[in-house]
Amino acid sequence: MPIFYTLILYYFLTFVSLLFSSKFIAYLGFFPYSEYIPWFNLPAILTPFANFDGIHYLLISARGYLQYEQAFFPLYPLAIKLLSNLLNPFSSALLISNLCFLLSIFIFYRLLLLNQIKNPFWVTAFFALFPTSFFFSAVYTESFFLFLSLSCLYFFQTKHHLLALLFAIFASLTRLIGIFLIIPMFFIYLSTPVSCRRFSRLLVCFAPLIGLSIYSLYLYQTTGDPLFFFHAQPAFGANRSVSLILFPRVIYRYLKIFLYSALDFKYLVSVLEFVVFSSFFVILCVQFFQLIRSWRSNHFLLGLNLFSLANLILPTLTGTFSSLPRYALLSLSVFIYLSQLKNPRHKALLLIFFSVFRLIVFAYFIQGYFIA
Repeated sequence: MPIFYTLILYYFLTFVSLLFSSKFIAYLGFFPYSEYIPWFNLPAILTPFANFDGIHYLLISARGYLQYEQAFFPLYPLAIKLLSNLLNPFSSALLISNLCFLLSIFIFYRLLLLNQIKNPFWVTAFFALFPTSFFFSAVYTESFFLFLSLSCLYFFQTKHHLLALLFAIFASLTRLIGIFLIIPMFFIYLSTPVSCRRFSRLLVCFAPLIGLSIYSLYLYQTTGDPLFFFHAQPAFGANRSVSLILFPRVIYRYLKIFLYSALDFKYLVSVLEFVVFSSFFVILCVQFFQLIRSWRSNHFLLGLNLFSLANLILPTLTGTFSSLPRYALLSLSVFIYLSQLKNPRHKALLLIFFSVFRLIVFAYFIQGYFIA
């Protein structure tokens, strides 16, 4: 099955970067709490998987929230803590992330087939080999959230409503973007014949609000602020704001960076952030207008497109494109659009570019350079 070759290449690229990054790139690695990573007693080759935000999830799982760490939603560190009864927290996190990634690829493939999306292999290949896809194997929420979200959509579409409800709640307890699962779920609901629509099924569409409400209630009881996950964002740098800022203003900020900042590694990361946002936004807009013309036969894809747009734009409301190369991974309909390129040679060249750039980007991340 071709999907297995994609996964083999994914892990091959991962190990190549792990083995050779230190031979070509000087170690930087001075991020908060990096000194705690050796505490978890894993081989040095694996420790980069907890760089930057990863160490926060491990520490939260081990000793609960400290000041401002409520910016990280609770379900992923809770899952690490539960599995830590069998393994140490770091091993538990790696197992969860990689198992969820593998399951997600197969669920995504099944979901594509279920909705008669053409070229499902190319979709999963572009997705799995995108330059920042290494985060799916790291101590980050990407693969865990992806598994919960795709499971929610798959079970909702196959009318396993209780499972869909549970996965929707879990997804919004993992990432704020989980609340926007309401959009594709509602479009899936619209795709059913009018005679088969049930009010109870419509209510399941709003299940993601339950997870967010649970976490907000917890924050209100512990901090007095139900939105503390948002108000704590500036504590983690990247010039994030607690005032909502529309992305045209963020684009203006980045243009100033390109004109007046020194040409260093941070400058190159800013270019990457800007390029990823711009290209994904253009693709999603083009895809949206294409789908609008025939929306009656593309409910699922239109819902996924709008979810992808929400996923892309939501992080920019804090006034920055920081981490966009990672957040953009969950804008899944972009990879569907790329798979529809008509020239196989163009698709192959794009896949090669993704793979080579992934080697480079991950190598810098391993050596402690902030990528996303």
